Amino acid sequence: YKTEQLKSKDSYEVRNKVNTFSTSNNDGTSTFALPYGNIFFTSSNTTHAYDFRQQLDFNKTFAEVHDVTMILGTETRENKLDYNDRTLYNYDPQLLTYSLVNAGQLSGFRGQWGYGSFGQQDMSYIRELVNRYVSVYSNAAYTYDGKYMVSGSIRWDKTNLFSTGSKYQKRPIWSVGAGWNISEEKFFQVPWVNMLKLRASYGIGGNIAKDSAPYMIAYYNTNNQVGGIQGTISSRPNPNLRWEKTTTLNIGVDFALLGNRLNGSIEYYNKLGTDLLANTNGVPTEGWGYSTYSINNGKMTNRGFELTLSADVIKNNDWSWNVGGVLGYNKNKVTYINVEAPVSYLVIDYPTAYPRVGNPYNAIYGYQWAGLSATGTPQVYDAKGNLYTDMTPPEIEDLVYLGTTVPVYNGSINTNLRWKNWELAAQFLFEGGHKMRNTNVAFIGSGMSPVSKDIENRWKEPGDEAYTDVPRYISTESELYNYNYESMYAYSSINVLDATNWRLRNLSLTYRIPASVCHKLYVKNARIMLGMENVFMVAKSSNAKYLLGGYAKPNYLCGVYLNF
Repeated sequence: YKTEQLKSKDSYEVRNKVNTFSTSNNDGTSTFALPYGNIFFTSSNTTHAYDFRQQLDFNKTFAEVHDVTMILGTETRENKLDYNDRTLYNYDPQLLTYSLVNAGQLSGFRGQWGYGSFGQQDMSYIRELVNRYVSVYSNAAYTYDGKYMVSGSIRWDKTNLFSTGSKYQKRPIWSVGAGWNISEEKFFQVPWVNMLKLRASYGIGGNIAKDSAPYMIAYYNTNNQVGGIQGTISSRPNPNLRWEKTTTLNIGVDFALLGNRLNGSIEYYNKLGTDLLANTNGVPTEGWGYSTYSINNGKMTNRGFELTLSADVIKNNDWSWNVGGVLGYNKNKVTYINVEAPVSYLVIDYPTAYPRVGNPYNAIYGYQWAGLSATGTPQVYDAKGNLYTDMTPPEIEDLVYLGTTVPVYNGSINTNLRWKNWELAAQFLFEGGHKMRNTNVAFIGSGMSPVSKDIENRWKEPGDEAYTDVPRYISTESELYNYNYESMYAYSSINVLDATNWRLRNLSLTYRIPASVCHKLYVKNARIMLGMENVFMVAKSSNAKYLLGGYAKPNYLCGVYLNF
């Protein structure tokens, strides 16, 4: 795609930019290093891709009981993205002319308004991203008499995202599985069970992090002061870059009961992630010091189950009612990492960059709340239970785990009720077991930003500390003011909220126009639908509902669908 933007010379943006690069003369006039006129910006993004795939398929039944299926194939892919941005100054859209500018002079320009910022991206910017893959894959399955099944798959992938000739290119991903149709056995004669199948699988999957590379990464641009090309190193080389591996064990049961009126499945999984790309502490002798860089350094587990159900509660000519749902549960834990944050605020602001072993990856950390003091100011505890009244505890270990931002359980309930040509459908979503940091804090600091309405419940007089956790208001001009109070309160456990919520995602009423009417209108079928999206939400607290977008107005839908 291509975008164009013409910025008028009369606009504030253009006039401000031109004035920034001006100097004042002794006679009261100004000299402009950037020409005054329209600024024309163009940006293009072009994608080139090819995919060459060859595959052999085999499917045959032997002696009426031995079913064999197999595929073998190769695939070669390339995706190339080209970005090209350009900015023209003093541009005339009628004559298609523009003026040249001295980028070297402008890059270090000091004008009458101070230093001006002018970089290479203010002239032109070119980028290119190329991803190549070569794959060989195969899978096969065998079924005996419709009862017993075994299967397997394997795949090799090579990519330019790894170093050339890397030994990690040759490691395949694979899986094996088995199944047993118990309901097909002669000894299993249960009339209300229409289908019962037991299955299991085990395998290793792989993932490539496209924002990492085996080589040293540097950014190059023209040095406008001394000329020539300059480079800035952004990440060290990682010759051992390899696949992020996930070993997965699945055990599941599929079933259909009561004349296929009730069907579903339940599945347990255990996933072990190894060689996960994660931060590790930098090496001072390499010039990285407190900085971090990413290597295949992490391990993590995900265990849980998923239950799927669908039931036809009512099913006849005039009435039908189907209810279905999904329930999922997941427990995540970091089992290995080799990185430590140098200061506490990094753990608070970037918890996924500095995860802790034994806790979930998407964790929230903060200080343990100790209530308000007798004068209405915040108090927190350190790791040893010592009380801090005028500052946050200094050690990183004083930050406690306060929950995960990812739902521990989630699911949906779908219902569809039909009477003759009328149909009422709804979808409910729910999630819970997770937390969120309250960013709508009831605290008035030095700025003029909006504040939570809970400020009404702030401490106002001695004794209020027994009924409220909202600190008193202290003006920045007061001798009692302490700038630490805001962080003590905002980053404490009292401002970590339960994010459990239910929401009615969709609600619709549909009328299907009778076939006799459609025939007269020369259409095959037609229907009219009225609906709503994001109807309402129920959350544990008003603050949580606000931060989750629960007060947003629903979207209303109306549609007429015709099929000719």
